[in-house]
Amino acid sequence: RVMRDGVGIGRTLVVITDVTEVQRSMELKSRAVENSRAQILEVNHRVKNNLASVLSMLRLERRTMGDRAGQATIDRISLRVRSIASLYELLAVNAETGSIQLVSYFRSVARSIEGRSSAAEHRWSVTVEGTELLVNIDDAISIGAIISELSGNAANYAFEGQKTPGVIAITVNATNGVIDIVVADNGIGLTDQDTPSSTGLGMKLVDLYVKSLGAQLERESSPRKGTRYTMRIPHRAVGRDAPPPPPPVPISSPIP
Repeated sequence: RVMRDGVGIGRTLVVITDVTEVQRSMELKSRAVENSRAQILEVNHRVKNNLASVLSMLRLERRTMGDRAGQATIDRISLRVRSIASLYELLAVNAETGSIQLVSYFRSVARSIEGRSSAAEHRWSVTVEGTELLVNIDDAISIGAIISELSGNAANYAFEGQKTPGVIAITVNATNGVIDIVVADNGIGLTDQDTPSSTGLGMKLVDLYVKSLGAQLERESSPRKGTRYTMRIPHRAVGRDAPPPPPPVPISSPIP
């Protein structure tokens, strides 16, 4: 009972709770999360190293080939593997193990494309601009494969016989829950009657990845004005502040 000047003015109830077990449980959960994160980082690091070994074997195999067609095939395979390896290089040092920063990933892919000998021979470069976005790993793999394929095609075919320096520009933006990605070049371009020089496995993979993302992919091209691919992808971003996913974007028909 609470007293003031000898007069009772009310009652106070004091409750004492032992939170030792609660704190201990929270510490154990926190430790388990850190251990799980460390294990995931270790797995990503090992995958990165294994992919590096695959790339080394592909380089050795390329050196034993005498024909250019075989070397070109190895180069295309190497670029696809390097695209995935670039993602795991980021994951191996990223504490946020469930997501990838898209622009940083594209810049790593761009460096791989520019590392090819034809970059110096044909005088072209790759630029990456835009808003840094977080996407989940599965989406990042698909998006990276598409960007690698489209940029690789531009590097192989867009600047044949062109005297002015070539540029492959990759831009990333997001509005209203949709990621807009553009891959454009200032190369020789295509007419309405032309088809892309790479219409085999590479473009089939692009179409499969586009469908898996629920995305749209459009191509604009004209002679001497280059080629522009625009891709719109539902933003299934990760993290606390990720926007809610929008309704699925209609899948376009395969690129002719």
